[in-house]
Amino acid sequence: MKGLLLKDIYTLTKQVRIFLIMIICFSLTPNASMTAFAICYSAMLPITALAYDERSKWDKLAMMMPYSVKELVFSKYLLGYLCMLVASILSMIGKIAFALIRHENMIEALIPILPLFCVGVLLQSLNFPFMFRLGVEKGRILYLGTTVIIVVCGLFLFQLVEDKISYIMEHGILYVVIFTLFTIISAIISVLISIKGYQNKE
Repeated sequence: MKGLLLKDIYTLTKQVRIFLIMIICFSLTPNASMTAFAICYSAMLPITALAYDERSKWDKLAMMMPYSVKELVFSKYLLGYLCMLVASILSMIGKIAFALIRHENMIEALIPILPLFCVGVLLQSLNFPFMFRLGVEKGRILYLGTTVIIVVCGLFLFQLVEDKISYIMEHGILYVVIFTLFTIISAIISVLISIKGYQNKE
């Protein structure tokens, strides 16, 4: 698993270095839209790695190596989670710094990051089964469509959460917990579907 992650990270740092720099810059920006873009785009980086795997015929080589289908599939999910985690941490740093400079409530500035992270996970969970079953090229149209829908919904959710920070802190923590649990369950189901789809593809 570690070797698969290192392979993908090395590929991304070599092939999409400019986009990685953009994600870092947007993550550190306190602007809500930029934070949403950074986290959601981080969720899509594994699809870029998957596309390079297809072009280089990595799948055929991987099947001759001591990797199970579960490891090959979950490594891409894990890559996405790690990328989103890094973007979220950078966003937290940016928001904390901005809150300190402007003497704002630090907790209120950080709360919206969790829903955005969940949106990124949902984006990944919805798209990956198509990618593993159909391939990146064939699944691109579905991928773009679902990406647009979820990003728009994510931005709307972020704005809604941002406007209701005080209410959520006092009364709405339950909704955040429910949304987080829904995200986790969706991720588990997505992984299982992707593993089955990848097996059928092979």
